[in-house]
Amino acid sequence: MARNAKLDRLLTLVKALGESAEGLSLRREVKSRMAPDLEPLVRLQRHHVPAGPMIEHAPETVAQIQGAMMAGMCVEFDYLADGAAEAKWRRVIPLGLIHGAASYLVGQIPGRDLEPVPYRLDRMTETRVSNQPGVPGDDWDLDAWMGESFGIWREQGHEIVLRVASASAERARRWRFHPHQQIEEDGNEVVVRFRSGGLREIAEHLFTWGGEVRIEAPEELRAVMHDQLRSASQTLSSVTGKGPSG
Repeated sequence: MARNAKLDRLLTLVKALGESAEGLSLRREVKSRMAPDLEPLVRLQRHHVPAGPMIEHAPETVAQIQGAMMAGMCVEFDYLADGAAEAKWRRVIPLGLIHGAASYLVGQIPGRDLEPVPYRLDRMTETRVSNQPGVPGDDWDLDAWMGESFGIWREQGHEIVLRVASASAERARRWRFHPHQQIEEDGNEVVVRFRSGGLREIAEHLFTWGGEVRIEAPEELRAVMHDQLRSASQTLSSVTGKGPSG
């Protein structure tokens, strides 16, 4: 969808170039060839959207944030936090935009020694460029900040150790669990190590491996996985009317 929109804009631009004055850099015959070639790209490419919440944000929200970044200014907006009854005003230094199933602004309150906070764009309204300067520090690294968690949610980091069974070892060798992972061979099995928060998101991901990944550490991750399994079992029991076996 996003990629398709970009291709649409590119195709429109090429067509516009073909209709403009000859003083433009592209020669007329090149322009006429490019437009038909781009049409199959637009028609035959899509962005795969996995199952998840349908989250949309206003395009002008991104535009205002990007404008603030370019100008070195803070961003102001009204934010409806999860579970809150009404939105509250915020002013933050824009440290980055993260796009995925939901898009987030990573912001830091100016003048206060607080950790950066992710704000969901679809919960932001009245977004505008502030008149207060605000730029990331020279030591700010968005990739390093993202690497501290498995997903978007922030929590204390843990030393994660996963053991992948031999049947899925080859898949694990070509799989990225985390940007800073270390993969070790142990006989026919593979051991994956990384430091990260987001234990619930890790546990939910491990369900997709169909029991081929065993949690070796930490104990906190095992506890989260047990809670997830218990919830799934209770849900299944409520549907079938039968309690869990054993």
